[in-house]
Amino acid sequence: MTTTRPATFDEIWTIKKIAPQLEKLNEIPLFGGVSSFDWSELASLISSRFNVKSLSLQPGAQEWLLPGELRKGFGHDAVVFPIDLTPLGSTVYWMMPKQEIKKLTSWMLSGSTEKPAIASDLLQEGFYQYILLETLDAAFSIDLLKTLTPILHEEAPLPEEKAFCIDITIQFQGKSCHGRLIIPNELRLHWGQHFERLNMRSVSPQLARDIEVVLGIKTGSVLLNQSQWETLKKGDFILLDRGSYDPLHSKGLATLTLGTTALFQLKIEKNKIHLLNFAFTYEDATDMTTNNPPEDDMLEDDIPEDDVEDTDLSEETQETLTPEEEAESVGIKETPMFITVELARLRMTLEKLMQLAPGNFLELPIQSDQGMVLTVNGQKIGKAELVYLGENLGVRITELG
Repeated sequence: MTTTRPATFDEIWTIKKIAPQLEKLNEIPLFGGVSSFDWSELASLISSRFNVKSLSLQPGAQEWLLPGELRKGFGHDAVVFPIDLTPLGSTVYWMMPKQEIKKLTSWMLSGSTEKPAIASDLLQEGFYQYILLETLDAAFSIDLLKTLTPILHEEAPLPEEKAFCIDITIQFQGKSCHGRLIIPNELRLHWGQHFERLNMRSVSPQLARDIEVVLGIKTGSVLLNQSQWETLKKGDFILLDRGSYDPLHSKGLATLTLGTTALFQLKIEKNKIHLLNFAFTYEDATDMTTNNPPEDDMLEDDIPEDDVEDTDLSEETQETLTPEEEAESVGIKETPMFITVELARLRMTLEKLMQLAPGNFLELPIQSDQGMVLTVNGQKIGKAELVYLGENLGVRITELG
């Protein structure tokens, strides 16, 4: 009989860490950053679908270009088609000059470079879109891309942002034409996050069944200085920087997390959890930078002056501190603490976690009126209850430590 066991730190780190290839994303943001994309396999698939021979695809120049440079070398008549990638929620663009489209459509239709271009512009446009659809279907049948679904849209303008561009040379019977793959930075980031999550699936099935992980349901957060936290006591109220859960009706939005890594966006109603979508932001990379440090007046029921005096260093102790030691002590107390409000925690095997997908439902393991857990970097520092102060959502501390 197989029994589950808590995952060790080393096992969780091994599962979560990004594959070495992903670390190259800053230099080569798409295929070269995750795995070496097999352009020859794609060329072979296209050749088979159109019954042509001697077709090859060669990636050329790869560079970042500013918005005004995206058409560089392709002219202003180049046709641009956006391609949405699901579930990334991002768009990649394919651009090709009209003259090159004439050559490509003629080659694919006739199987020869000696035949004239298609006479009708309407037929040429329709056949070109057919080529794009067949190429996308072939490309996303390759193992690297099987977890994504492309959606081709009508011709559209280029993105107004800096993008990474890969020039592609299409060679056929000794002749060539050219296109450009345009990859906005947003897609690069979402691509890396998507494959970081999928990297867990390289774990052996037996290990995935044996390892148990603990997931948090995050419903809010607040940023405090350590000195502010140390002045708090049971019964004090803290106004949240972020909160999207209604404790009165036991419903709202939340995030499913593994440690500090956000996995899914959630909708909670009563004791049901609905997985809405993948979470593409990371708690330690976004919330820390977007939350403003709370002001002192966010804390109510401050400790009386008598208590504050009792906690201060005695005159004798203060005299023993050097200026450097005193400065260090003050600096530590001003260190920001990103405090997360957790509605509950879920335990499940790694195997079940890897099977989760948007649209799934889970049971909330506790009653929503049982209180919240306050955590810093996944470690419990107290308990609280969600309460409203007017229209503002906050927490009242029920337990410290």
